[in-house]
Amino acid sequence: MQNNKLSQDFITPDFYSLDKSQLIELLQDETAKRQLLETQLQQLTTHLNNCQRIAHVGSWELNFDGPDLSSESVFWSPETFNILGLDPATHKPTRDCFVHTTHPDDRINVLNATEIALKEGRQTDIEYRVVLANGIEKVVRSISEIVIDPSAEQSVKVIGVTQDITDKVSSNRQLQQAHHELKTLFERINEVLYSVDMEHYILLQISAACEKVYGYSVAEFNENPNLWFDVILEEDRPIIIANNEPLAQGKSIIQIYRIHHKNGTIRWLQSKLEPTLNEEGKLIRLDGITSDITKKVEAQKALKHSELRFR
Repeated sequence: MQNNKLSQDFITPDFYSLDKSQLIELLQDETAKRQLLETQLQQLTTHLNNCQRIAHVGSWELNFDGPDLSSESVFWSPETFNILGLDPATHKPTRDCFVHTTHPDDRINVLNATEIALKEGRQTDIEYRVVLANGIEKVVRSISEIVIDPSAEQSVKVIGVTQDITDKVSSNRQLQQAHHELKTLFERINEVLYSVDMEHYILLQISAACEKVYGYSVAEFNENPNLWFDVILEEDRPIIIANNEPLAQGKSIIQIYRIHHKNGTIRWLQSKLEPTLNEEGKLIRLDGITSDITKKVEAQKALKHSELRFR
């Protein structure tokens, strides 16, 4: 709003000694300065509103005045109205209006957080739901702090920002669900899935199926990084060693070999390995899947034996 009164800086002792032309020039300069300031203020306001709209962050203020802090006034930025789904032309920003938009199940927590902040003068950071007039629910995060005006007696201001985090929360939930489903699949699949950090030779992960395929638990594999190799039959170890070079070159391989199962039996295994090289071409990770193909090998042997017998 333009101030019609001349500022104290404008009215100097020399002001009254100016002639008409000098006075006009001075008034024109003062008007130009004020117009520039108003333009800059408008640009800043537009910039701030656009930034809030893009970030889905609204700002607000709650002012308490009077000897008993009974008088209050509320300010909401345009984006705050937008987040709450309210039209500033038809809705006045009040605490009651804000509380009404808060999800009924979250109102007590929000009000309690506000009361604690006012009593203890500390910052609050809470997440809660708001319900729009059309029934759509949003999840928001509000951060606020208490500001006490030292120049005015019994004057307290709560300033804060509210961000619409609905999409973020939804994405996190979907990610958690996908992670849960992947973990469930990882734990229930009959094949052994594993990943190895080849720079430090650390087992990053191995699926619970290792106990079925090898007879050894996840904990035992973590305790002994060489366990997978120790159980391989001596005569089959050259197969594994021969594949070290192509893996180091970044080539995927499939290898078939035998192991001593923990229960004393001999098992046939098939491993598919996928190497990962860094930018310098160094092998840094191995991801693999190992399955027990003992029954398949025995069936092939039985078939071959049967064919030879009937020739």
